[in-house]
Amino acid sequence: MMKLFDFMQLLQNMKENKRWRSTPAVLIKESIADHSWKAIVMAYVVWKQLELKMDFFKVIKLVLVHDLVEAIAEDTDYRLVYLWLVSKEDKHKKEMEAIEEIRSMLPSEIWQEIYELWSEYEEWSSKESTFAKLIEKIESIDHVLYYWEKYIDIPDKVAWYCKNALQKCPELRWFYAGYANKLKELYLKHNYEWKEAYEVDWEYEEFKDFDKFYDFFHLAQKLKETERYGSSPLIEKKDKVAEHCFRLAFMVFVSAKWFNQNVDIPRAIYISLFHDINEAITWDYDYILIHTWVVTPEDKHAEEFKAMESIRTMLPKKIWDDIYSLWAEYEAWKTPEAEFVKALDKYESISHLLFHTFENFDDADLIATYCDKAFIKAPELNSLYRQLKKQLKIEYGKWWKEWKEEYDLV
Repeated sequence: MMKLFDFMQLLQNMKENKRWRSTPAVLIKESIADHSWKAIVMAYVVWKQLELKMDFFKVIKLVLVHDLVEAIAEDTDYRLVYLWLVSKEDKHKKEMEAIEEIRSMLPSEIWQEIYELWSEYEEWSSKESTFAKLIEKIESIDHVLYYWEKYIDIPDKVAWYCKNALQKCPELRWFYAGYANKLKELYLKHNYEWKEAYEVDWEYEEFKDFDKFYDFFHLAQKLKETERYGSSPLIEKKDKVAEHCFRLAFMVFVSAKWFNQNVDIPRAIYISLFHDINEAITWDYDYILIHTWVVTPEDKHAEEFKAMESIRTMLPKKIWDDIYSLWAEYEAWKTPEAEFVKALDKYESISHLLFHTFENFDDADLIATYCDKAFIKAPELNSLYRQLKKQLKIEYGKWWKEWKEEYDLV
């Protein structure tokens, strides 16, 4: 069980390690987890809209694992490759060394699936991997457009970034055309040359309401900015909601396989991805507010429901209904999938604090018992929870806090 615990803690590095590290023009550097979460959300929405004939759960898994090696190898900024300061061969070698290090942390059947998914993504060897690759690149363009003046450094690099992937996945041509048009507007506005070769046909049907999708993805972008633990000044190492959702989704994927859990794994992952989507509007309700009765659970839910109603108008009904049902299922907390995700959601929060040691703790009773109620409904995960409690107990000793007998009840 210690190996699974260690792997979960390794995933925390995907929050800590930043992208765009070697691009001085990029003033706001997102994490690998931020990027991966939003790429999966974009993949989900686009796939639903186009009703593409492919193994979509594989697409989700491909995007989930595509940057896993960067938990160890960190991100190799595309700018370095573009300027020939780092070769693709050296980048791949470093990533292969990282994937081998991860091998020792997981049972062979789980590691093998992750390795095959990562290799498939790297080699663009299926229609699912080309779809995943292009969506991942479009997410980067969407991110650049969101910040624009804080990001642009080499105009040619940005305009060409998706071209190769677009040729291998023409199904998304019309979707990317919307982004090409947005880029063109900004290039011309800021006096950058817009070359004819950058053009993508703007005649499309599937995304005739492109601006609505664009607005939704920029709303989702706010979860990269939405800080958790905002009402807890003693917690200095805070994360973002997008990072939390990504790591939770990865935990769900691995834990369901590790424990051979009888849950609908795709649905559980989708729940984890969208369970906090309302916080793009409400921001995060730090649990300390409820714990101290500053905010009631009823008031919190009312505000979140109001936010979900606001988001409803941004997406076609068929897509919104799916996302809303995932969110509502999590809130109701009655299905096996919701119970499984809820337990790991709580675990993810406390293991985040633990990653940064007792110096990132605040309320001793709350931290020690925060997951208890959720794990009662998911007893199959209790061996993992006991490992978390064991590590917390060690940190409480360093923190000079009493580890009470009732804390050990799991």
